[in-house]
Amino acid sequence: MSGNGLAQIIGLVIITIITPYFEPSEMGVLGMYLAIAGWIGVIAALRYDLAIMLPKSNDDAKRLVKISIKYSLIVAIIAAIPIYIFNYDIAVLLNSDNQFDSQELANWFYLIPISIFLYGFNAALTTWQTRKKKYSTVSAASVGRAVSTGGTNLTAAFAKLGSGGLIGAALLGQLVNGIILAAKGLKEVLATPSPAEDRKRLMKEYKDFPLKSGPAIFLNLSANQLPTLLIGGWFGAAVAGQFYIMQRILTLPLTFIGKAFSQVFYQKSNEIINNGGSVRPLVAKTTLRLFAIITIPMLVLFFFGDSIFELVLGSKYKEAGGIGALFSVFYLFRFVFSAQSTLLTTKRKLTTEIIFNASFLVTQVGSLWYGHHINDYNFAFQLMAVSGAALFLILGVLIFKYAGDK
Repeated sequence: MSGNGLAQIIGLVIITIITPYFEPSEMGVLGMYLAIAGWIGVIAALRYDLAIMLPKSNDDAKRLVKISIKYSLIVAIIAAIPIYIFNYDIAVLLNSDNQFDSQELANWFYLIPISIFLYGFNAALTTWQTRKKKYSTVSAASVGRAVSTGGTNLTAAFAKLGSGGLIGAALLGQLVNGIILAAKGLKEVLATPSPAEDRKRLMKEYKDFPLKSGPAIFLNLSANQLPTLLIGGWFGAAVAGQFYIMQRILTLPLTFIGKAFSQVFYQKSNEIINNGGSVRPLVAKTTLRLFAIITIPMLVLFFFGDSIFELVLGSKYKEAGGIGALFSVFYLFRFVFSAQSTLLTTKRKLTTEIIFNASFLVTQVGSLWYGHHINDYNFAFQLMAVSGAALFLILGVLIFKYAGDK
């Protein structure tokens, strides 16, 4: 948590410095780029990266790391083909209501395959280090990413490099993260033999991950990333920029504390189950701790969001604070229960995960569609926040139920 915390504090400080130098529309282009890259990147390893935690044998876990990296490269190459051929056409398709400069977004599509590969590569090595309880390595990678991204963002701000500078900074941060993780664990992984029969056995044993967890997380990422793209196309890049900044700030607790809790929760819950114990006490304790951490900050945001954002980020981003106030309850429940959602993987409740994420996608996109239909993006945001909060509360009930199952 300390490493993730330092990384996120660095990121927050940088945001407060650079936002006056970038227009909301430039932030919107960054948000759309990251939405596309993350949308594909999260399934680049076909979710075999999640399975790395599960085998009792470390050699089998290392083979799953190699399988994950291999498929990340394959998916990135496959994605590069339509992106390189139809980059402008894709940007025009996203810009359905002609709300921004399509060429400005298309210019940066060439970097997306690199981001896709790095998503999968970093996810696989992060899970491997977490399995070994090498939390300091994971933290060092997070801090390295924050420092490199932040430093490049500062350069881009003062040099007035616009959205291209922001995208370059994000990509460099991914690269530095991967280099640190690779330096601490890749050699050990590559040294382990991976006969074809072992690879086939592992891919068959954990086939639920690409077949069920893959679609589930793709639906989840669609629900998280697609709104930024739709907002840009339906309401303009400036509104997308306000929404992206809101997301960036409100997900800080998720990545600062929630990610650390999630990584340790995943390792600990697997350990408890492998030893024949009950996970319910761990779920109850984790839930209470997370509620205690997040409730007061979200109450402050609910009542004073627009004023806080204006004070910290400048008047250009006051609207982002108002949007954040609408989403405060949603992010409260999401923070508490998404950190424990790996229990669905541990318990192999992957069908439940698919149903939840499909419902989340439909309600988020449906809310935006209705807001576009009546030409009122604020009402769309209200619908997104209420439906999202309700779904994550239901997820929390299900997690507690499954925690007691044998």
